[in-house]
Amino acid sequence: SAVYDDGWPHRTAPSSGPQPTKPPAEPTDIKVTATTATSATLTWGSDPTATSFQVRVTYQGNLVKEQDFSASPATVTGLTPDHTYTFHIAASNSKGTSAETDGPSVHLPK
Repeated sequence: SAVYDDGWPHRTAPSSGPQPTKPPAEPTDIKVTATTATSATLTWGSDPTATSFQVRVTYQGNLVKEQDFSASPATVTGLTPDHTYTFHIAASNSKGTSAETDGPSVHLPK
């Protein structure tokens, strides 16, 4: 056993949150909250057991960028001005990965 800040021995470390028993649920309530000519900032709601998020960006159905984030909000950079992109987000934890969202889409300014 180990001794923690409270001075008492514990059999295991204090939990830092819900421990996953299955992959997280798909992210919800995804919004594009800001754009520039070359970036988009996204927010979403997530399962409390999710530890990372994979954002895939498509243009006319083709994958153009993949980026991993640890939390919302997240800014995807390196995009092309005056293009319409669709964002797909999946959540992961130690038990697996959720289904991927389809959207939202946003048209970046020139």
